[in-house]
Amino acid sequence: MENNIEFYSTVKKRFALPESEGRNKVCSLKEAVKKYIKPRMALHITQTGVRWPTAAIFEIARQFWGTKPEFSLIGISMNHPQAVLVHGGLVKKIITTYCGDPYFTPAPNGVYQRAYSNNQIEIENWTILTLPLRLKAAAMGLPMAITKSIIGSSMAEENKGAFLVGEDPFGSGEKIGIMAALYPDLSIVHGWVADCYGNTIILPPLAENTYGAMASKNGAIVTVEKIVDTDYIRKNAHLVALPGDYVRCVCEVPFGAHPAGLTNIGLPDFPAYAEDYEFVNEARLAAKSPEDFDKWVNKWVLSFQNHEAYLKKLGPEKILALKGKSHSDAWSYDFSFSLEDTTSKPYTPLEMALVAGARKLKEKIKAKNYYTILAGAGIANLSAWLGYYGLKNEGGEVALMAEVGLYGYSP
Repeated sequence: MENNIEFYSTVKKRFALPESEGRNKVCSLKEAVKKYIKPRMALHITQTGVRWPTAAIFEIARQFWGTKPEFSLIGISMNHPQAVLVHGGLVKKIITTYCGDPYFTPAPNGVYQRAYSNNQIEIENWTILTLPLRLKAAAMGLPMAITKSIIGSSMAEENKGAFLVGEDPFGSGEKIGIMAALYPDLSIVHGWVADCYGNTIILPPLAENTYGAMASKNGAIVTVEKIVDTDYIRKNAHLVALPGDYVRCVCEVPFGAHPAGLTNIGLPDFPAYAEDYEFVNEARLAAKSPEDFDKWVNKWVLSFQNHEAYLKKLGPEKILALKGKSHSDAWSYDFSFSLEDTTSKPYTPLEMALVAGARKLKEKIKAKNYYTILAGAGIANLSAWLGYYGLKNEGGEVALMAEVGLYGYSP
């Protein structure tokens, strides 16, 4: 018996896993940008859902402001954080699917409009499907990706340098789209948590996923809310979307996505925070004129030495409020708005368009026995929601999808 205890004790000690594994890649955000980001790089800005690596983008702005680094930016969406780089004249080209702001409603951003109109930047436009496919091909070491999308469109014409149409080599006679793989130089990622080696947890929806980070020639700079030990990563290994092998360095940057938010669905011990809609809207309004955006950039980016100073300016009251708003029932305690009785007022043309769209959706779904609705942003989304509830009330089986990777959700 004594020998058994000694044997088990020896085995346990021999095969015990260390708390932390792998080379320590931890550094400050300031150091990461200074060391790894160079002029004329093609920088991929990872976006999982509407979540930005804002702190990293602002640090790039601080370090390169007043220079001409001629960056290329790659990502499925370019919003006000990236607009800071464009406004500062730091960007030569953008490869994306959308330039604008998401809140309160999807809207153009004046910075991109002016820069494009004045020929200050080149914009290469793809779809939310085709851009990630190009990055995925690069991540897999393939020279190309194939798609049925964009064949016959103006987008295919505009992107002839990276897109062509060919025939199925297996003899079906079907036309296929062939896209060149897309290799960024470096990727910028904001995750929930990571260990010191860079194994990074990112929660769904994943949107374009982490293909850009895996495709990047020089790996990824990862910022996270908290650096944890490897034992925590092991216990939540199913949530690791970016293995540390792809990570160049990892920086602990609390609230590093703000004004984007991070949920804790699937990781209940994570301190989530909500999107700061007011902050985004303030930036959107400021972007309408160069002078106003100058003031906004000076106030929220250039006046700080680091991210810690940014958080101090944001203030504990705002930070705590955003943490509170992240709870699923937070809406039921928001008494800051009042409902107006509109029953006696005539409907507006916009409201009628929404209703007509929902009716048409219901009609088409019933006729074709469709099971899914891919709901686009803005008015299309509202029509899809209304049609969805109408079908459900009639006993229909249908699921809503959204472009960022949501499936089967109920608004």
